[in-house]
Amino acid sequence: MNADVDLIVSDCASCAAFLKKYPRLFPETDPRHDTAIAMSAKIKDMVEVLNDTEDLTPAQPRPIKITYHDPCHASRGQALVSEPRKVLERVPGVTYVALPESDWCCGGAGSYALSHYHLSQKVLDRKMENLKKTQAQIVVTSCPACMIQLAYGIRKHGLDMKVRHISQIVC
Repeated sequence: MNADVDLIVSDCASCAAFLKKYPRLFPETDPRHDTAIAMSAKIKDMVEVLNDTEDLTPAQPRPIKITYHDPCHASRGQALVSEPRKVLERVPGVTYVALPESDWCCGGAGSYALSHYHLSQKVLDRKMENLKKTQAQIVVTSCPACMIQLAYGIRKHGLDMKVRHISQIVC
């Protein structure tokens, strides 16, 4: 690991959650354990970086209604719940609307959607019903696997809505 690096940012909630716990892979007697501790201390989720950023004015601000889906690895794995909402509420032109059951899984869960397809679809259908209630134009999240699952659900249910990563909202 390069000791000159001050910060390692991940735009994937699952990756950030894993990397923050990386030292657990090595016993304390393993010479890599200390390096893993030093590296994991430098990991930040993109949501944390955006939350610490003062100016969140996108290049072309426009009025838009947005809701937020909590990825399991962000809310449960990193306790990042209020931070993404604070970010979205600070973006000029954005109207944030709370998503019912926002912290409930979308059914993607990595390969879960493939290995347990039918159950995954039931979970996704419930998420889509909740998305409909928001009447948002965009559902925002910070997990690529959730983005894929949510985009599939939106197509399947014929919703007039887009899925975006939280970093796409502030650019």
